[in-house]
Amino acid sequence: MRAAIIGFGNVGREVIKQAKKMGAGIEFVAALSSRGGVIVRRPRDAAALERLAEEGRGLGNHPSFTPGLGLRELVEEAGPDIAFIAIPPSYGTGEPNTRMYSELATMGVSVVTADKTALALDFWGTLNEFARRGLRIGYRATVAAGVPVTDVAWALRWRGVESFEAILNATTNYIISLVAQGLSFGEAVERAIRDGYAEPDPTVDTHGWDPAAKVAIIASILEGRSVSVKDVVREPLREGLEEMVRKAAGEGKVIRYVATYTRGEGILVRPASLPRDNVLAAVKGTENAVVFRLEGGEVAITGPAGPAWRTARVMVGDALDIAGGFDERKP
Repeated sequence: MRAAIIGFGNVGREVIKQAKKMGAGIEFVAALSSRGGVIVRRPRDAAALERLAEEGRGLGNHPSFTPGLGLRELVEEAGPDIAFIAIPPSYGTGEPNTRMYSELATMGVSVVTADKTALALDFWGTLNEFARRGLRIGYRATVAAGVPVTDVAWALRWRGVESFEAILNATTNYIISLVAQGLSFGEAVERAIRDGYAEPDPTVDTHGWDPAAKVAIIASILEGRSVSVKDVVREPLREGLEEMVRKAAGEGKVIRYVATYTRGEGILVRPASLPRDNVLAAVKGTENAVVFRLEGGEVAITGPAGPAWRTARVMVGDALDIAGGFDERKP
């Protein structure tokens, strides 16, 4: 299998490392970053790409790096069968992310992605664009990564799921835990950035975009129609979280950033006060959880979502499934 890496950050580099550890037999023929790219033309190019991944260095350090190299030129010259996409989301306009998916589909390249943009804006349209061309898109890494939430959603699709609640964002878990330890909201956000849990602009997490995108994907699977991240009502974490945490503690409860889906009534992401015996109340650190309510009972799934290496292993697994003919739409 010939593969290209689109996005050479932590996850993109880990895809190369984990593919080697897993003995996946993937030949990486190209890599692309925001400033340019690399086409692997000789063994030393492949060795240099692997070395950059191992050392955690940017693609611009590759001796064959070509500034300004575009996606179409890269695909036409390198000829990958599959592209691993690990780039930041763009939920406002959707660009350049959604255009990238369309270009890859048009050029006959299947995709494995950790980027939620296209699926969170138009899940079924994106899947069908690839399916019409006999291509595949693997997306398990877009929701909770190490927890097989999308597989469970597919399994429950015809079971009449009435609602679900979920914790799907490790950054907000970490911020809330720091506030519970006595830090102010602002101090907790700064600490989360310093400790690597949040980006320099943490609003994709604290304003609810990340969990909203994930829950939109789950809802799209369950409903058989595209549910957009823009349809999700988001209540950000903000100043005042300290008082919420103190009040909840006084009542024997905890605060968690919860996404709630109710069929026919929409989706809400908000800080919620939960009893300590609630399944979601026990979620800490990088753990994620979803509790589906159906048939008068519950189906719950919890587990570790990140870090980057685990996300990459899930992506490599998706690629192997695609190579083996496993149908991502019908797990």
